[in-house]
Amino acid sequence: MAGLVRWLLGDVVQDIVGIAVGDWVHEMRIRNLLVLRNHTVGILKIRELALENRQVDPEFVRPLLKAAAIESDDEMLKLWAELLVTSLDPSKAALVRRSFIELLQQLDAIDARVLKSISQRMGMKSRQEYGVSPLELEEELGFHHFHIVVSLQHLERLRCVRACAYAGCKLRFDVDNVGKEVLRALGPL
Repeated sequence: MAGLVRWLLGDVVQDIVGIAVGDWVHEMRIRNLLVLRNHTVGILKIRELALENRQVDPEFVRPLLKAAAIESDDEMLKLWAELLVTSLDPSKAALVRRSFIELLQQLDAIDARVLKSISQRMGMKSRQEYGVSPLELEEELGFHHFHIVVSLQHLERLRCVRACAYAGCKLRFDVDNVGKEVLRALGPL
């Protein structure tokens, strides 16, 4: 396992910051990859997928593993595992894009939760209701208003959500096309 990890991730950190810090970072990357592996195995079981004879696109998997290796947030590691499993599923592999790796790297856990929450809320709303307000997200997720607003602004810059309507003075948000495609690639969340 260590040989595979070294081949995939290299020793860039050791070369840059030296052996003492590099060893610690190297151990952290290995630990994160083991957590990713555990999440991946669990998702494979839930989706009832087997890995026997699966072709893996190294141009996709290598950057995904590199990105996941430096991710310390468990919630985000679950998203990396979801994306990896989707890439291994022959019926869904076409949903996965390399650009989704770059996008996930730019998300914080709060961004992922906000995006998922908007998507779920929009699925439950009637067609007359339009968008989700920051206040609704604040109440559901328990984050301070400014954290939600900053997350929405970040997701909007990434084209994952869009401001969709003004209800009185209240801005509302919906999932944009990029966000919809990323959520589809992440599978049933």
